[in-house]
Amino acid sequence: MISKVRLLKFLPLLLVLVIAPACTGQPTPLAQPQGDFAIALPRIVIDIDKDGVPSVGGVSADVLRTVTFGYFDPSILRVPQVYVDWFTRTGLQHFEVVYKDDGLYLFTNGKPLPHIGWSSESFDNTGQVVEMVNKTGMMNPAYVSMIKLALPFVQRIGVNVAFRFPVQQGAAEIPFADPSSMQATATASTVSTVATARVNLIYGSDGVPSIMNVSSRDLGKAIGYDLSLLELTPAMLDQVKSTGIQHITLHSTKDGVLLWVNDKPLPNVSWTPDNLKNGVDVFSQLYNPVDPQLMKALEQLVPSLSQTDVEVVLHFPVAEGVQPIPVPKP
Repeated sequence: MISKVRLLKFLPLLLVLVIAPACTGQPTPLAQPQGDFAIALPRIVIDIDKDGVPSVGGVSADVLRTVTFGYFDPSILRVPQVYVDWFTRTGLQHFEVVYKDDGLYLFTNGKPLPHIGWSSESFDNTGQVVEMVNKTGMMNPAYVSMIKLALPFVQRIGVNVAFRFPVQQGAAEIPFADPSSMQATATASTVSTVATARVNLIYGSDGVPSIMNVSSRDLGKAIGYDLSLLELTPAMLDQVKSTGIQHITLHSTKDGVLLWVNDKPLPNVSWTPDNLKNGVDVFSQLYNPVDPQLMKALEQLVPSLSQTDVEVVLHFPVAEGVQPIPVPKP
């Protein structure tokens, strides 16, 4: 008789055999598919029926749970029926999540939305920032070790999961996104900047921030608002100094929002004008009818994010004897 331990060894293979019919197309492309580790799966379609019950490749959740001896339970993906009815009524046929080595891409009805982008450098920097924060004792050391171990692996995984919902009666089926569109695309050079802003918030040794030598306390008195939430306590200042974090920079450009800790770039949010417009379209589709004034504002403001150049820098006190780090520029 096959032992439970031996069955568990065959579980990954069993899962692949069971969900294989749900996979369509080519493996999700990776920049470095070679090496000691890489996982690249084709699109896996999870069908949600009118009651919110999921199935994979025509195989029901009950069958998948049975053949994997309860170790894989797709019922956790069950969608409340109220949402299924909502998506069907508004014509949202599918939602797709693509995880690649260069970012996390989102699609609704085949249209790309703004996505999270990253690189090997930003992932490495994330690990370094986690170590810096760990010096404060604010993070569980076990979590820090787990994150550091996982980062090299998560850069070599390509997974594409699509959730497909019932189609309105009489409506034409919308095809999934073209795999060729699942890559970062540069914003057209014709996009011009229409608004710029620079804000450098400098924290003093007392934890009170200021802009151009005007403190948050003075500014709060002038405008009649309590801005004490912006202040850092002495304990918080000590923690920041111990991490070695001198400044955090957020820079909004025509291509997205960039983020640095000191001079280290981290994963970012990327978009194109079309991505932003698609986001507005999805909102209006799901929440139709939308107040005309709100819709007009969204149609004007959201796409204009690709025409702004905004920089916000939080400067923290630097420990004595430490060399200042220049603020990065995109």
